[in-house]
Amino acid sequence: MPWFKRLFGIVGGCTRSTLHSNSNRGVASPSIRCIPSTIMAAHPSRVPPPIRLLDASTAWQCRTLSTTATTATNSLPTTLQRRSFWTTGGEGDDNDHQGTESSPPRTITLTYRQSFLNNPAATYPVCVCTAQGLRSYMEDEHFYSQDGEFAAVFDGHGGDAVSRYLRKNLYANVQAFLPSLTADDNSNAESSSSTKRPFATLEDYQHAITSAIEKVDREVQRISHWSFQGSTAVAVWVHEDRAKAKKTIVTANVGDSRAVLSRNGTAYDLSKDHKPDDPKEEARIEALGGKVVWCGDVDSDGNPIPEEGIYRVNGNLALSRAVGDRSERPHVVANPDITFQPILEGHDNFIIVATDGLWDVFDSDDAVDFVMSMRQSGHDLERIATLVVEEALRRGTYDNVTVVIIWLDEKVEASKPGVVEQEI
Repeated sequence: MPWFKRLFGIVGGCTRSTLHSNSNRGVASPSIRCIPSTIMAAHPSRVPPPIRLLDASTAWQCRTLSTTATTATNSLPTTLQRRSFWTTGGEGDDNDHQGTESSPPRTITLTYRQSFLNNPAATYPVCVCTAQGLRSYMEDEHFYSQDGEFAAVFDGHGGDAVSRYLRKNLYANVQAFLPSLTADDNSNAESSSSTKRPFATLEDYQHAITSAIEKVDREVQRISHWSFQGSTAVAVWVHEDRAKAKKTIVTANVGDSRAVLSRNGTAYDLSKDHKPDDPKEEARIEALGGKVVWCGDVDSDGNPIPEEGIYRVNGNLALSRAVGDRSERPHVVANPDITFQPILEGHDNFIIVATDGLWDVFDSDDAVDFVMSMRQSGHDLERIATLVVEEALRRGTYDNVTVVIIWLDEKVEASKPGVVEQEI
């Protein structure tokens, strides 16, 4: 496929015009031709039947899937480094990194950050890698708690203000809405070490994350110069019911970042992407007077050509839910979907939480298979998120990429450093 087709397939360009927005989810350029069209059949959901996606106002419920061994773990580092990657090269402007299929490869040097959590007090080790990629700006943000039980990624569009705001404020608000707080619990989200609440129920957690997202969204809406900015938010954390000796993964999602569970090496989506062409999302948008339109190429019969464009809300935003985006209300909303998935000890391996810079070039099965193969090949746990990001860049992702991996079947090593950060 020619480079421009790959680029627009990934970035979501419309009718081959150059995008002037800051993101594939940003507001489309006035030069972009958007064509109203019948929505194509939605892709089958990757969410396994045992998981129930719930709106904030819906009572929660779930069924279990079904249930290998716990092994020792390495520690986790944060770093900033520079690495060079071979890509296809070609003539063009500064963004023309992909080249043509027949062009010789050239080297691109990229800067990215990796971190590894190995806090002795943590339940799970966590590794992270985030890369700006080929873009000239960075809008991804992430957060993880020092106990390794909470992690989130935020993919901004139209700027990085909203994703940064979520990183700084979402976790603190989740804690504030959970019961059994002390004065110190709410003082500093970055330094707080635990989301554990001995008496908190799953209903408490659903209320806390829903209320936290609603509160942060209201605060963002009040900042007028952020009217055209927004962000995705997908957060996972592990709830422990000590009385029942049971652990549950709680996932909250707004937008098209994604969380995926590896169970016995098989991928199960913990979240569902909020896309305008999802039948339920389309129906909600149209009921409010909005439109879902195809921005891209069509065939001779006027039907959208898959991967040659993207669906947008009112021709603008390429996702149907986001925090912020005041200019797109009421058609784009911040209502989170919540899922609950019991942990099956000895069977659940890890959770991948990532922005769509990864999912543009990996599907969920492929991502889990890649992580499993890297671990089985003997790579240190602390490096595997970085290896995933590097592979996404090699596959041609154009977007910022952030990958967080929570290792459910690994143990923290007390002899290793607690939190290490590096720039690569």
